Amino acid sequence: MVAGEKAEAYAVIFGVISLPLQVYVPYRKYIHYLKWLTLGAISYVVTAFVVHVPWGQALRATVVPSVSLDANYLMH
Repeated sequence: MVAGEKAEAYAVIFGVISLPLQVYVPYRKYIHYLKWLTLGAISYVVTAFVVHVPWGQALRATVVPSVSLDANYLMH
């Protein structure tokens, strides 16, 4: 999303880099990176509770789809 290219290409590149690192780098060396990556992932959950989300509306939009007959809506 940041670079504007296809997400599939980045997923493949990340997988090709990540898999050998997980296999060949000792756990004791990359545990520190995993700790910070986990903290980054948890921050997404914390952010969901810090910002003011109208939870009723969010749950309703998750379950009940909204369809519009607007031309812009139909073209996307």
